[in-house]
Amino acid sequence: MENPYKTLYYSKASNQSLSFNKLCNTIVYLLPTSSKQLLIENEVVSIPTPFLNNKPLFNYISFSSQISTDFIDKMGDALSKNDHKYQEKYKLLGQEYYKLFITNCKNITVFNWTTALPLYQYPAGASTFFLSSIP
Repeated sequence: MENPYKTLYYSKASNQSLSFNKLCNTIVYLLPTSSKQLLIENEVVSIPTPFLNNKPLFNYISFSSQISTDFIDKMGDALSKNDHKYQEKYKLLGQEYYKLFITNCKNITVFNWTTALPLYQYPAGASTFFLSSIP
């Protein structure tokens, strides 16, 4: 299956394009309410109040067969606007994105973990990646 985000990810200046920013915002809306609240309270993202509890029509993340750290990094760059607390905000945003992707991607065929965030801390991570390999 082709990576659905490939066109957006590899387009010139993708992290500044309107389409890429819309995709990032859609993914933020797919986060659980607790994750959105955590990101808002820590001033990582700002979500207009009427949209806080709204979700897109379907869970786009569940169609992904890849978890790309590069793509998640680009989303972090696009949403956490290089400020003085960038690293803290970026880490928090990455943590919530990985949680969303690991929980929702059930048919992962490509997985490349190149982040310092520990995989074992994600409840779905253990069952998705470690237990499935036991015969």
